[in-house]
Amino acid sequence: SKAREAAPLQYSATSFPPREPWDAACLLPHPPTRSAFRGDGAWWTAGSALAFCSVTVETGMRGSATLVVEQTDTASALRSGDIDVLGTPRLIALCEEATMTALAGALEDNHASIGMRIRVDHLQPTPVGASVTADAVLDKIDGRRLTFTVSVSDSGGLVAAGKITRAVVDRSTFLDKCCSA
Repeated sequence: SKAREAAPLQYSATSFPPREPWDAACLLPHPPTRSAFRGDGAWWTAGSALAFCSVTVETGMRGSATLVVEQTDTASALRSGDIDVLGTPRLIALCEEATMTALAGALEDNHASIGMRIRVDHLQPTPVGASVTADAVLDKIDGRRLTFTVSVSDSGGLVAAGKITRAVVDRSTFLDKCCSA
């Protein structure tokens, strides 16, 4: 699909069968049939609530998150390496926080965005005690998939850069797909 710019995002389970494995977390409790497609971007099934919602999400939305690196944020503490610098798992969590900040207030309470795909290059180390900031810009909307360009900087310059794709889901439908604890 072509990215839409400056238009409200309308998301629903409009592609069936799912194009990707993560589409199985669609907004409808049951797979739709072709006859259930309303034609205006929404699916409807008899006996279920309309699984359709409009939200104000536009390309260009921005968010940021800042962190002062502590010992618990290091690669050695996270067991992703053995050097006391900002660990890549913590860097990625900071990038995801920035994407969530960009979406703050844009989704209805019964909907959430979930991390779906992460492609980030961690380019430079950041030591304990240094401040690091992640910036996210929403640059593509493809149905319920939102793709952000992310960059992370510290006082020495660019630390990381990449893309994060999030999917908008119905909270309860998504949680119903969890395994038993």
